[in-house]
Amino acid sequence: MSIEELYTLYKPPLFSLAYRMLGSVMDAEDVVQDANGPDAQITHDPA
Repeated sequence: MSIEELYTLYKPPLFSLAYRMLGSVMDAEDVVQDANGPDAQITHDPA
């Protein structure tokens, strides 16, 4: 599964969680976008 597919799959629940934690739509969108930005590091442990 590609990074883009993972982002698309998990974007709605991540946004929901971020919104509940932050209470702001704009801040939640920023956090979710930052999680997929060029500095994001994704590790995969197939174990």
